[in-house]
Amino acid sequence: MESSKKETIASELVDVIKLYPQNGDTSIEIVEPIENNDTINKFINKNKQGIHHIALNVDNIENAILFLQYKNIPLIYDKPKVGSSNKLITFIHPKSSPGVLIELCQKQ
Repeated sequence: MESSKKETIASELVDVIKLYPQNGDTSIEIVEPIENNDTINKFINKNKQGIHHIALNVDNIENAILFLQYKNIPLIYDKPKVGSSNKLITFIHPKSSPGVLIELCQKQ
C-alpha cells in the first residue's frame, strides 16, 4: 500500500494519513485527534481500538443528504463540510447503522 502525506483537517480537529492499495480507488484513513478533540478522544478512551467510521463516495452529496433527510435518517451535518482531500463530507449518525459512523464524501 502507498500512503499520503499527513493532512490536518482543522474543522474536524484531526490529522489524517491515507493508505491506498495499488490496484483500487479505496483507501484506509488513519485518524489522530489534535488539540481538544473530545469526540475522537472519547471514542478512543471508550473503545481502545476499532473502526471509527467507514467512508463512502457519492456523486452528489446534496442529493444524498436530501434523500437521507426524507427517509428520517439522522445526520451529523445537515450541510456538508470540507473534509480530507478537500472533499465535501457529512456523516450518517451511528444510531442509524450497526453502531458504525458512516461518512459520505463527494469530490469537488
